Amino acid sequence: MATGTIRITPEQLRSEAKRLQGFNDQHQQTFDQMGKLIEGLRSQWEGQAVEAFQQSFNSAKAELNKFKVSIDVFVANMNKSAQALEDTDRNLGAQMKV
Repeated sequence: MATGTIRITPEQLRSEAKRLQGFNDQHQQTFDQMGKLIEGLRSQWEGQAVEAFQQSFNSAKAELNKFKVSIDVFVANMNKSAQALEDTDRNLGAQMKV
């Protein structure tokens, strides 16, 4: 049975999880700002075109929200994995003591 090789420390894993969460949060903030800009345009833009555009934007926003949740879950799993690495190392260290 083949097993993987872990070449990352818990600290590195947490650091990368934090970076990924930061990118995810920035992306969400940017999309929120775009939504406010589009909403502001609605006072100056009327008709079927703006309605279709708004529907497209709302559809994209729903997909982005799903993606954000997926990244949030992945980040949480990265942090849990970092903790599991630490716990495993600690437990193995305790077992190796004579």
